[in-house]
Amino acid sequence: MSHKKQAKDAPIKPPITANKSDKFLIFIDTNILLDFYRVRGRESGLSILKHIDDNLNRFITTTQVEMEFEKNRQRVIVDSLGTFKLPGFEGLQLPAFISESKQSKALERTQKQLRNLAGTLKARMTRMLQNPTTHDPVFKTAHRLFRAKSDYNLTRDKKIRFKIRAQARKRFVLGYPPRKTDDTSIGDAVNWEWIVHCAAESDCDVVIVTRDSDYGVLFDKQPIVNDWLTTEFRSRVSNKRKLLLMDRLSAALKLVAIPVTPKEVDAEEQALIAARRDWMEQRIRSLQERNALMMAVRQRSREAYEREAYEAEAHEPEPDEPDPYEFAEQQYYAQPPDEGPHQD
Repeated sequence: MSHKKQAKDAPIKPPITANKSDKFLIFIDTNILLDFYRVRGRESGLSILKHIDDNLNRFITTTQVEMEFEKNRQRVIVDSLGTFKLPGFEGLQLPAFISESKQSKALERTQKQLRNLAGTLKARMTRMLQNPTTHDPVFKTAHRLFRAKSDYNLTRDKKIRFKIRAQARKRFVLGYPPRKTDDTSIGDAVNWEWIVHCAAESDCDVVIVTRDSDYGVLFDKQPIVNDWLTTEFRSRVSNKRKLLLMDRLSAALKLVAIPVTPKEVDAEEQALIAARRDWMEQRIRSLQERNALMMAVRQRSREAYEREAYEAEAHEPEPDEPDPYEFAEQQYYAQPPDEGPHQD
């Protein structure tokens, strides 16, 4: 067997470790990357991207995550742009006796500056949409992560992808987590199967960073891994290996001994609070829309019922008026039976 063949078939080696915390691998779900584009994010939080760049061999990722990121990136940016609105200046109309004051002139200049800055930001977003490899810092970091020559990156040039996909299809058909209630694809299953494979081959613990409920629940601000995923991970990997669930990238980085600043931690904390608030608002809007739809359906059903009842009542014969169907039936039976042609 050649040296190349041996290297290719050799098990994945864990990272060079200085302490136990270095034996953790991190899987970043797509929603964590997309949150950098949302209004609830903070500009200072972008500095955390450098930690990803500096530790590419510590992250588990797949082409599936790359596809979901690039599929939704533009939509999230456009949605964020839609919520970016200047305050209304109509209520700032000043009375004539102070309209020529220095403060009034300064206020007009401030309004003009705000409009100019808003135009500059929109132009920047346009450049990010059109040419992300040059103008989008999040896309550039994600691109380097997805293109990293890492043993933990499931790319389309690795033959193991066929085995991973086959296992993912099986668990999807059987209804295994992780998956959403209305899932129609095996994307989450592919990611999970690759996480298990990397953990088993590298002898490393795993931290999953996500803000979705696919991998577990959030209770008292503490993410908890799904029971079945915990059982499966111990069975297929090892009882000694750890599987942790976190909703903050900064917390996962600290766990694996990658230093993060208090500013980065605070930025992600604020983003997480806003994310939960947005989720609650979205849930309320969804329930309101559902209730409105149900009320509309009930109203239409009631109107249709009343219309049919009115039409039936309008065509109901008067008491003195013979029923046309009953009259026709009487006329039919009153006729003599047909005796056939007469014979002489």
